[in-house]
Amino acid sequence: MSLQRKSPALKVVIDLVDGGEFNPQFDISEASQSSNFIEFWGADQKQNEEIFSDIYSQFFSLLQISAAERVFERLPNSSYFLPASRTGIVQGQKILAASIIRQSALLGSQRVNIPALPGVTTEFLSDLVSLDKGLRYHRPSAEWDKAVGFIENKVLQGKIDLDESAGLPYPEIAYETGVGRFSLDQSSSMVSELAPLVLFLKYLVRPGDLLILEEPESHLHPAAQLQLARGIARLVNAGVQVLITTHSADFTGQINNLISMSNSSKDTWRSLGLEQEECLQPDQVSAYGFRIDLDKGGAVTYPLPVGSDVGIEDEEFLPVIELLYHQALELQDTRLT
Repeated sequence: MSLQRKSPALKVVIDLVDGGEFNPQFDISEASQSSNFIEFWGADQKQNEEIFSDIYSQFFSLLQISAAERVFERLPNSSYFLPASRTGIVQGQKILAASIIRQSALLGSQRVNIPALPGVTTEFLSDLVSLDKGLRYHRPSAEWDKAVGFIENKVLQGKIDLDESAGLPYPEIAYETGVGRFSLDQSSSMVSELAPLVLFLKYLVRPGDLLILEEPESHLHPAAQLQLARGIARLVNAGVQVLITTHSADFTGQINNLISMSNSSKDTWRSLGLEQEECLQPDQVSAYGFRIDLDKGGAVTYPLPVGSDVGIEDEEFLPVIELLYHQALELQDTRLT
């Protein structure tokens, strides 16, 4: 590792050797002859070693602090992963828990085989079953409250919370509307898909965290996808880092509109039914596409430009949309003739 400073001039080369040995070398050939470093540089080898030790200790301490700040400044405080097919995972957690409990009684008398789950799924389930209303504390901001409330009111059209009624072995997820309270197995797949997201936002995720959300459009009507995109933009503006994978042209199209808001007036926003909390600046968004490359035997990823005029410039969905459009025109022409 080589570091160089211009004023006052100093170059430091540190060799990191397997086994934990450090070999610092200070190059003072460019240093000013009047510098304190030169004045204290004696001919005595022992004195040189003491100076080396002192300077090295101070320098490495500063280096450690500076490097840690640079490395970790953009990393999230905590990360939460919501995998795809959340409906099946959430609905199956009771069966999985019951199976493990039944088999645990056999430990010691016979071999018990518990199927392994992918690490991210295990972590998701662990976070989900550990949710507790006691974890709730004052929301970080009114902006956060509005973002979570927007998803409940505009997308789910109901409230998601934990049901801690007496008699339940552990809290269950409940969906409450104006006509009553329902368990997830009594609710639509859209509710099951989004319920973990709402609960994570209420009890776990905080500004500065990273939220990884696979396929947020799953089981959502196109109109609900557009509303969810607006809700996620609100979360971003409330301080959450959000990483999304999606196959939906409707969802990305709404994200593009929210980016284009940055190039439009507030009057235009209001006329379109959009709000300031949903406006995304182009530098807030990074996008990548995936394309199958037969020569390389798999998928390759490539960055997509993001601008205030059209949002994310991606042509992956465009050929599919054009194909459907031309097919519809051909079929219509056939009927007319």
